[in-house]
This record gives sequence, C-alpha cells and structure tokens, in this order.
Amino acid sequence: MKLQSIFFTFLSMVTLASLATFSTSCNGDKLEPIPESEVCDTLVTSYNLNMQDLVETYCAYSGCHDGSSPGVYLSYEGMLPSLENGKIMERAINTRDMPPSYANEGLTELPDAAYDLLNCWIEQGFPEQ
Repeated sequence: MKLQSIFFTFLSMVTLASLATFSTSCNGDKLEPIPESEVCDTLVTSYNLNMQDLVETYCAYSGCHDGSSPGVYLSYEGMLPSLENGKIMERAINTRDMPPSYANEGLTELPDAAYDLLNCWIEQGFPEQ
C-alpha cells in the first residue's frame, strides 16, 4: 500500500513537471505574422514607363496576344478590357499560368521581378502614364 502511494506521488510529480515544462515552452513559440510585401509601396509603374516592354516580351509576341489569340495586347487600349475584367490578374497573378509553358515563341515563365512589376501595376490601378 505504501509502495502504491509512493508510486502515485512520483507519477503526479512527473506529470506536473511535464505540464509546467510544456506549458512554458509553448508560450515562447508564438509565430509572428508574415509581413506583407512592401515592394509596391516603393515601385513606380505605368504602361509607358515599364509595362510595355514587359508585355511585349512575355505576352504580345508572335502567336500570343498579338491578334492571333484572345486579347490583343499590342497597346494599352488593347489590354484595358482584360485588365478591367480581371482576366490578366486571374491568369498572370493568381493562377500564374501566363505565359503558357507550351508557348512556341517567347518566354514560357514570368520571372519573379516581372511578376512583381505586373502585380504592382495592377494593384496601382494599371496607369498608362
């Protein structure tokens, strides 16, 4: 009987020590929220300034958005309907499947810097000038 009492006392002390250890160690492990990218806060974009070259390189090359596929992106006015209805945002930013991997001409992947530039331009309301 005495041995059983000692065992339960020992088990209780181990349990309390474990709880104390785990409860204090978990309090210090709180994850800090990931800060949102501040790239667009300092990046100046406009179609004429930096987007026209990007569009010509990654979007409006021969066989793609040059009049041979939906969306003619050879000018700002040509892009405007796809910008306003969200198609460019959906495909190039959200889905990230533009340019397509099967493209036979031009580049088949939007580099991170070009992606950031396009995303900022859209976030800033896709200004022309």
